[in-house]
Amino acid sequence: MDGVTTSAPDLPTATPRLAPALLGTTCCLVSALGYTAANICLRRLAVDCDAVWVTCVKASVAVVLVGPWLLWRTARGRTMVLPLKALAFLILLGLIGQFGGNLNLQFAFATLGLTITIPTVFGFILVASAVLGRIVLGERVSGRSVGAIGLLIGAMVLLGLGAGAANQSVGDEVQAMVGPVWVALGIGAACLSGVCYAMLSTGIRRAVSTAVPPTWVVFVTTSVGMIAMGALSVYRLGTPKLLETRPDDLGFMLAAGFFNLVAYLALARGLQTTAVIRVNLINASQVAMCAVAGLLLFGEPPSWFLVLGVGITILGMTFMERSSEAAEP
Repeated sequence: MDGVTTSAPDLPTATPRLAPALLGTTCCLVSALGYTAANICLRRLAVDCDAVWVTCVKASVAVVLVGPWLLWRTARGRTMVLPLKALAFLILLGLIGQFGGNLNLQFAFATLGLTITIPTVFGFILVASAVLGRIVLGERVSGRSVGAIGLLIGAMVLLGLGAGAANQSVGDEVQAMVGPVWVALGIGAACLSGVCYAMLSTGIRRAVSTAVPPTWVVFVTTSVGMIAMGALSVYRLGTPKLLETRPDDLGFMLAAGFFNLVAYLALARGLQTTAVIRVNLINASQVAMCAVAGLLLFGEPPSWFLVLGVGITILGMTFMERSSEAAEP
């Protein structure tokens, strides 16, 4: 009722308070769509492409597109030059995100598929974000959040029970990585990937809160990925083998990099005005989108464990959203 009866002189006062929330929500929705598209591309590549090389090419897109623009702005004095301490922090975040997050995600795609991997990753992102947000950023974790964490852990158990059929489906594609050991390794990789992505999100929030431009965050962390993964790819496979990459596979790698860049920029911007838990909650709408994509595009088998796991994950996210709203002043 107050929103209807507010007089015109009060509107300028309300606008600054509402605009950041709207901007943060929009950025997070764009991020969810971008990451969903990127994950579909990565799932397509998981069956027959080297994970390290995929990660390198994906990261190179951001370096090529953002790097020249950022350097031009720096030369004209229109953006800050990173101090050494901030640069070192971003390099550390990049190593965590690339080696801990991206490589484990790609391995999980290759063993579990899309429908199991993404809910598992996001469950651990939200759980770890709640803990890290409290420890590093001082964000409040309410009793409702603790209950939501319990639901998310239960959802991970259900998804783990349904992982066997998903592993068999992916294994049939590549004639490899089939069996309970690979299922366990895939679940472990998805869990570790979620924890590392939570560390990355928390680190980004801390960096942008200290006036580090999001473009610098993107450029440094992806440059770390391109250089480290590129060197590792050459060492492991050799340049001639890398040059034999099929054009269609290369196209999916580049598309994944482009969608990931759009999502990453939107996420970094959203983290400037939104709590880590809320950002991950909105961005986690890709859980449902990726589950549908896995079923329709890749023929991954549905199961009651999958349905219950995804449903409880969404329920846990809802509780997490309400608790984060209650924690805001």
